[in-house]
This record gives sequence, structure tokens and C-alpha cells, in this order.
Amino acid sequence: DALSGTQGGEVVGGEGDGAIKQEYPGWVNIRQRKIRKKDIRDYVLPMRRQMLFDDVIHMAIIGTPNAGKSTLVNALIQEERVVVDRTPGTTTDAIGVEWNYKEHPIRLIDTAGVNKGWRFKGTDLRQQANMQTLKNIRKSQVCVLCIDASKIGDLSHHELTLGNLIASREGRALAIAVTKWDLIDPALQPEIREKILNKVAEKLSQVKGCPVVFVSASCGHNLGTLMNKVMVLYRRWNSRIPTSKLNSWLREFMAHWPPPWKHGTKCSVKYITQVKARPPTFVMWTNLFGKFPANYMRQLVNMMRDEFNLQGTPIRLVLRTTAMPPPGQKLSKSDVLRWKRMGPKQAEAIGQLNSKKLRRKYD
Repeated sequence: DALSGTQGGEVVGGEGDGAIKQEYPGWVNIRQRKIRKKDIRDYVLPMRRQMLFDDVIHMAIIGTPNAGKSTLVNALIQEERVVVDRTPGTTTDAIGVEWNYKEHPIRLIDTAGVNKGWRFKGTDLRQQANMQTLKNIRKSQVCVLCIDASKIGDLSHHELTLGNLIASREGRALAIAVTKWDLIDPALQPEIREKILNKVAEKLSQVKGCPVVFVSASCGHNLGTLMNKVMVLYRRWNSRIPTSKLNSWLREFMAHWPPPWKHGTKCSVKYITQVKARPPTFVMWTNLFGKFPANYMRQLVNMMRDEFNLQGTPIRLVLRTTAMPPPGQKLSKSDVLRWKRMGPKQAEAIGQLNSKKLRRKYD
């Protein structure tokens, strides 16, 4: 059923909406497992995903001091909204700007430059600015990492650490903007461009396909390309893949690349499903307690990214096993002995069965 409008988080218009309002008045925030009826679940979940996509995109501009973040914000909104100065550390407080791009609401967040390390040994003002930038990364959905091409012409270790923090630890969509590109000698641009692209592909492999855009905020060069990449990343970050397609692809993948052996046992993947988006998170059931070989897991994630068009999006993969009792389950002495006889890995799992750390891992 098509929507005729939205009001206060409730669906307005369409058949069957009255029943949904009465049975689940707060369906926007209710958990999926609480909705027992399949017909209502099939109606509510797509609507909720569409509402999340149509919501305001929180886009944080991240980078080192004097990397051109404020100039980029002013160039995007075509207004002198934030203060720009050549002195590093001019911006000490995050500034949010409401903006629309192609009729999609966006909140641009101009953050303070991040020094080497979040605990800056200096004034309290600088330390608070760094911690506020970290909070803005966690509140955003898409982060644009600004790199000053006029200073180094390459990615520093600190900037790569920022990229890993945004994508791997916080799970945010990441785009890289190489700023001040107009200040680079045209004869040196091909060499610097190739060096940056190679380093991103090598050091940020966990977000394979991360877009890198060479922009000039003062000249307005490639700003439209950057925003188009951001919108594509946001859609991929919100994407969901049907379980049937995932398992059909998994069977073909395992037939072409069989899982290896580990600890004298052949690894096997039995089932995979996506449990959440933002970022895409998958749970995979295996026959072993513990982790799969790291190289096989990287290959599986990279092939999944290419197959389902998730380039540039962080993917989280959680491993669970079907050869173990559920974490926290109380077992009798006979059940404990039966599980221990199955092998050393089962005995290790039984020993950690009531561990709080293990329960948090599987919750």
C-alpha cells in the first residue's frame, strides 16, 4: 500500500493502517521480534527503512587542522557560514548547518581538526575539541575525511588511523576528499593521484572501494561528484539483502572456494543472514567454535561486497556455531560430559559457557 503522507511517526493513508496504529502505535521504534504477525511485519519494516532513508543525513567533515574543512562546508552551501582562516585550529567547536541536496535534507557538521591522539597534551580547549569531534563521528552517518594535498601529497599515518576509526570501529560510511587540489602543479597531479589511490586501497582494505574525490573548494571543482558519492554511500549503508539471495550466493561461493581445515576439522558454513543495517551486519553459523581463518573471512567479505554492490561500506560479520549450546544455558552434568567428549573446542566452550564476556559477544 502506498503512503499518502506521514505524521508524527505514524503512517497516514492506505488500507490497514488503522489496525497497525491500534496494535503497534510506536512501530517506528519497536523491535522486529516484537511484531509477531508476518503481514504486519512485511508492511512495517519496508516503511520503516524508507523513513530512515528519507530522514536527515548527518554528514561530518573530519580531518587534521587546516585541512580545508570549513572552506569545503562554505563551498557546498554556497554561503560564508563558518569562519575560514589560514591559522590551524581556528575551528574549536562543532558547527551544524542545515542544507538540502537534490531535495534530500542534510546536516553538515564542521568539526575541529583532530591532532595526533585524542588526548592532546596542551590546553583543555584543544582536548575538549578533539573529544567533541569523536562524539560527532559517532552521531553521524557519513563522514568525509579531508586530506590536504598541498602539504604532503600523500596520506599520513594519522589520517589512515582516522579512516580506520570511522569505518572499522564506529561503522560509518567513509568518503575521502583530497582538498586544495588546485594548488598542486598539474605536472605532478597524476603521480600524486596514483600514490594516494594505491595507499587507500592498501591501508583501508576493510572499506574496499572507498570513494576518493580530488576537490577544490575555492574553485568549486568536483563538489557535485563528492555529494553524489556521499548519497550512493548512504544508500548502500542502509541496504538490506534478502536471506535467500545471501544463502544462494554462499552455496556458489563455497562450491568455488571450499572452506579450509582448522585444528583437524574441516570448516563449514551452514547459514548466513543479515540482522541489521547501518552498517550492514551479518550473522554466519558455522560448525566450529572459534574464528575461521582470517584470510578466508577476508575473501568472503570482499566477494560479498562485490556481489551485492557494497563498495565503500563497512561490513560486520558475526560468527556463531551450531555445534555448541546457547551461551548462558544451564546444563546438567551429563550434558556437560557429552559436549566435552565432542572435542577440545567444545570443552573450551563449556568452560566459558557462563562467562559474561561470552554472553555479550553472542547477544
